[in-house]
Amino acid sequence: MSSASVKLKVDNLRRFVQGINALTRKDVLVGVPEDKANRDDDGNHVGEANNAMLAYIHDNGSPAANIPARPFMRPGIKAVSDKLETRLKSAANAALDGDTGKIETQLEAAGLIAQTSIKKAIGDGDFAPLAPSTIAARARGRQTKSQRESEQEYASMVGKGVPAELAQAVAGIKPLVNTGQLRNSISYVVRGK
Repeated sequence: MSSASVKLKVDNLRRFVQGINALTRKDVLVGVPEDKANRDDDGNHVGEANNAMLAYIHDNGSPAANIPARPFMRPGIKAVSDKLETRLKSAANAALDGDTGKIETQLEAAGLIAQTSIKKAIGDGDFAPLAPSTIAARARGRQTKSQRESEQEYASMVGKGVPAELAQAVAGIKPLVNTGQLRNSISYVVRGK
């Protein structure tokens, strides 16, 4: 007795090529986009520091301005590299399946994960302490008439002889966090090449 068999061949090459093209023509960029670079406190004058410039300076330091590096971008990305790898692998698998919608979803998720982690690194980082002159000038940067309670506590402790670094830690003063504009400017975008 002979048995008949039926084979169905499906040509998914077109979907595969479309998926690969969709993936390779996209970038996920995380940082300070142009539309979030301006700061509310600088009047956007020519030559004034914007959020993108401040992010670069703080992340890398500026010996000329006596600003130590307080890296938050790369450490923020590194902290979630396993999650990013999972999302990017999912995007690659979606490309192999020709699922352009899932590619976009996975790239968006990777961007959001990176953005969130960088913002967390700004708030949680173990950074070089601020110079006493920087702490004294923070109220001006916020355009307020008085210092915050933590800044007043810091000044009081330093006035009593407590070392500046210790007083800063005890008072809860965080480098990179004054008005919140730098942290809030961190964003991501998925864009075509």
